[in-house]
Amino acid sequence: MLISMFAHFERRGVKRLRDVTGDLTLEWCWSPVQGPDGSAQEPARNFARDRQWVARAAFKVAAQLGAQLDPNVAAGAGIKRGDPDVAARPLTDQELDRLCACVDAGTAASRRALLVAMYMAGGSAAEAAAVRTRDIDLDAGTVTFLGERARVCALDEWSARAIARYLRANPTAPDERLCVKADTPRDAAVDSVSIRMWKVIKEAGFSSRSGISPRSVRLAAARQVLESEGIVAAARFLGSPSLDNTAHALGHDWQFQHSTACLSAPDSSARSSGAAGSAGCASNEGLRVIEDPR
Repeated sequence: MLISMFAHFERRGVKRLRDVTGDLTLEWCWSPVQGPDGSAQEPARNFARDRQWVARAAFKVAAQLGAQLDPNVAAGAGIKRGDPDVAARPLTDQELDRLCACVDAGTAASRRALLVAMYMAGGSAAEAAAVRTRDIDLDAGTVTFLGERARVCALDEWSARAIARYLRANPTAPDERLCVKADTPRDAAVDSVSIRMWKVIKEAGFSSRSGISPRSVRLAAARQVLESEGIVAAARFLGSPSLDNTAHALGHDWQFQHSTACLSAPDSSARSSGAAGSAGCASNEGLRVIEDPR
């Protein structure tokens, strides 16, 4: 990415970092990317945001080395995340197997496999970045996600095995975060998880036109919950407050048949788990139904 960024600056006649402006950096962030067929395509919002994160990190290093620039000003106005419910589709079972094979190091521990396991358990980038050793219960085959939609979600057999291998090879304190370094600030931690997941997806051979993003891994797992336990369980698995949004993200057509009262009490949703036999995803949050006006 840095080679691309500096090449873009040079094409614009900028050869010194102190002359870099926020507008110039944003222009690069949103510059076209090359598709698998060689055609130029507009980058996804999250990819543009990843580019900006890389630029800001490079500017910070340059400033520490004496360059005369403000990293935050040079990086431009922050690019907000895109809507993952709209941007992603669930992976098929075959695609999920392909992704797991890409990161599975056999008997060796892999942090990339650990990251994929968190997504397969229903965690978002922010939730995965916050998971600590104490949040993993391998005996029960579960992981606890904290935040606005705190919940306990099941680990399938592959995920439980990947996490167990990592913990055996990397003994950690109960309060230590698993997916990022201990001293990483929250926003940087979330960006780090997102960027590494995008890298895994690209290394697995998925093109930018495939409709696949890191959230696709979560949606693939949620689809399995949907098929076995229904839409309410799938929404809780994802930590989503909306059944309509969940159904839309999973490509599921459903009819509003129940009152919101029946959704207010937490329920158990399950995925098949080799580590736990039968494991669930429970939340202390109720769900609300948002009816589609169409």
